[in-house]
Amino acid sequence: MAEEDNAQNTDEQSGSPPEDIDWKARYEAEAERAKNWRGKAEANKTAADELAALKESQLSETQKLEARAERAERELNDLKTAQQRLAWRDEAARKTGVPVDLLRGETAEEINAHAQAIKSYLAAQAKPSAAKVTDPAGTPQAQANPNAGLLRQLFGTK
Repeated sequence: MAEEDNAQNTDEQSGSPPEDIDWKARYEAEAERAKNWRGKAEANKTAADELAALKESQLSETQKLEARAERAERELNDLKTAQQRLAWRDEAARKTGVPVDLLRGETAEEINAHAQAIKSYLAAQAKPSAAKVTDPAGTPQAQANPNAGLLRQLFGTK
């Protein structure tokens, strides 16, 4: 491929027109090359799986149990950490009145700071209020129309 590129560069520099490239043949050659590499990759994966199985079979029973215990300890630690975070979130939610689902953070300080930030934000928001009605059973008092005199003169009403 590099040879073709060099040949094309040489032709372009010399001023002669480039040769027609058989794109179909080039595509088929690349497809064949990709197929060969795919076969090599599959063979390598098979060999890697066999090697892993061989190493696993060579481990002693004690080593297998140790590996299993380490995995279990990691999972237990992850669960304890998640449970602790949930407890911190519950406590912060109870103190601030912010829903637990809104709280984020990895430590108690981060969670509490986040809860306080949400609480202060919600407190700063203007709460809508209803219109104040002094006499709900009565009728509203209409303000005098400043143009009433003009209207009476135009339309002749008293």
